[in-house]
Amino acid sequence: MKFENKNHAPIKIREIISGGNTLFLNPGLNISELSKIMQLQEVSVFPVGNENKVSGIITERDVIVRVLAKDLDPHQTLVSEVMSQDIASCSANDNLEDAIDKMYQRRVSNLVVKNNYDKIIGVVSLKDIIQQIACENTKKGCLKAYIKDIV
Repeated sequence: MKFENKNHAPIKIREIISGGNTLFLNPGLNISELSKIMQLQEVSVFPVGNENKVSGIITERDVIVRVLAKDLDPHQTLVSEVMSQDIASCSANDNLEDAIDKMYQRRVSNLVVKNNYDKIIGVVSLKDIIQQIACENTKKGCLKAYIKDIV
């Protein structure tokens, strides 16, 4: 399936990710602190490390499955102990179809996004992609995505 923007050009990942600064987490952060950051930033996935080297990625699902479901203490459990170390990535210049293929092949719902200089500039999630497709296909889809974000 081809995904095109309103100009009939292929949608690039750089069109989907936000232009803000990416927050990188310290692997020594505990899960309680991580949860507070997730709440304040309203973000459900973070790269762990820095823009030059990422040692992992941590998601809300990691917290639920690897900490809460195992009755681990979130004040004592570190991000480095429960993060995913197998990191899937894409280029900001990749087409949307290529990113979807990478997610499918790797069985992941988040990709670390790199620029032309191999620096990490963000994370694109399956949710981001679905919202983009809905917005490109219908104005009603954009409205639904907006409403869902503010509710």
